[in-house]
Amino acid sequence: MEGERLAELRKGRKIGQKEFAELMGISVSALSKYERNVNEPEDALKKKFAEYFNVSMDYLMGLTREEVPIRHTESGFLYFDNLPEAARTELCSFLEYLRKRYRL
Repeated sequence: MEGERLAELRKGRKIGQKEFAELMGISVSALSKYERNVNEPEDALKKKFAEYFNVSMDYLMGLTREEVPIRHTESGFLYFDNLPEAARTELCSFLEYLRKRYRL
């Protein structure tokens, strides 16, 4: 994970380290180490960061420069950041088909 990116997101939303650490259920020391790339958070915590800031995991990991928001569904979330519009429409149709077929 890109620690600098996490720090930028936190500062951009004007949240101090102490407040953010409390929200995430971690210590200020742990957060500081994540932001300085000293330690790597577990995947579950990375997911929590992404959900809190509404950005893709790709953005947190430094794989994309755009803060692509998470698109929520009833059963979780999907990333649509690199899909063309036609693919998004087709994917949504397929998900609806699966919901009906398996009564989800």
